[in-house]
Amino acid sequence: MRTFELDYTTGVAPLTVTARLFTLQWSAWRWTLNGAIHKPNDSTPHTFVLPAGTHAISVTGIDRASGLTVQDETVVVTVTRAPFQYGMQTFSELAHERELVTLVENGYTLCRVEAPRELAAAVKPDPPPEGAVTALLDCYARTMQQYSRHGLTCLWVIEPQEAPYVPVFSSVDFMNEMNIGWVGRSWQRMTPAQYRSELLAALPALVLRRATVYAGVASDTDTTAVEWTRQVLIGVPPSVRVSWHRYPNQNRFDRPKKGWKTRALETAGVMRANGGRPFAITEYCYPSQYLQEYCWGLFEVKRTMPQAEQLRVERLECAHWKAQGADAVIRYQIRDGVGDTFGALMLNNQWRKVIAVPMGGRP
Repeated sequence: MRTFELDYTTGVAPLTVTARLFTLQWSAWRWTLNGAIHKPNDSTPHTFVLPAGTHAISVTGIDRASGLTVQDETVVVTVTRAPFQYGMQTFSELAHERELVTLVENGYTLCRVEAPRELAAAVKPDPPPEGAVTALLDCYARTMQQYSRHGLTCLWVIEPQEAPYVPVFSSVDFMNEMNIGWVGRSWQRMTPAQYRSELLAALPALVLRRATVYAGVASDTDTTAVEWTRQVLIGVPPSVRVSWHRYPNQNRFDRPKKGWKTRALETAGVMRANGGRPFAITEYCYPSQYLQEYCWGLFEVKRTMPQAEQLRVERLECAHWKAQGADAVIRYQIRDGVGDTFGALMLNNQWRKVIAVPMGGRP
C-alpha cells in the first residue's frame, strides 16, 4: 500500500510538488529525489521544486511495530519546459480590441499589465475596506476576461498589498524597478534587504493563489542593478523566478550596459545573478528616436532609427535572450506616449514594423 501522495505528477518547470505522508505506522522517514536524500529531514508535507525533466520521488521509513526500514514504491514526475513567449506591455487600462487582435496575429501570447494604482493603493489599509477589495477583484476579472478571449495571458505587475487578491494561477512581477525606486510620482528606492523582506512577507499569499512569481524587476542590467538583484535573491525560495528590464546603450545591440566591458560579460553577469532560476526579460525596447553621444559624451544628438533596422535589432535582442533560456521577452510598450517613441503603435494609429518581431520563426 502506498504511504504517500503527490499533488502533481506532471507540470511546467519549475514545478512545485508537495508530498504528503498518510501512514501512522512509521516512526521516522526520509524523502528521496532521484535516488538521493532530499533536504535531510522528515517533514510532511514535504516540498520539491523540480526543473524540466523526469524525476523519481520516493520515501523510506521505519516501521513502528517491527523496527524495519521500508521503502515505498517510486512515483515518476514529468516536468516540461514552458514554450518561449513574446509579450507586449499594455499597462492598466483595458486595451482596444483591434490592438489585441493585431498582437495575436503577429505571434504575441503574453501581455504585461497592472491594476490601476489607485485601486491597488485602496487595499493597503489593514484590514482593507470591503468595497476596495471588490473593485480590485472586478478589475482583475474584467482584464483577464478580455485578454483570455484572444488567447493572451497576463503578467501582472503588483504591489505587496495585492498579493492576497491576484488571480489564481496568474504570473506576477513583484513591484517594479525598486532598485531605482521611481513608482508613479514617488521616489521609494529599496535596499535589497528591504525588497526581500517585502517579497518574503507576500510569498505565502502568492503561494496560496498558486501564482508564478518573478522578483527583482530591476530597471536594467548594468553592474549596479545586477548586484542589487543578486543580493535580493539571497535566501529567497527557489520557486521564485527573476525578472529583468534591459534597454540598449544608444540603440546598439552589441554595446554593453554601464560597468561591463562587453555584451557577453553583461549577459554572463545576469545569468550568474539568476543562480539557475528561470527568468524573463519583462521590459525591452529599441525606441524609434534615441540620443547618440559624441566626443566621449560631451554632447548628444537625437537620431531616428529606420524601422527596418529597429525590427532587425529587436529580433536580435529576443533571439539573444531566448538562447539564454528566458521564459519570455516583453516589449515596452504597445503605444507611443506623448513625447516618447517606445510604442509599436504610433500616435497616428499606424503600426511600426517592430510589431512583427515574433513573426518568421527565428527572431
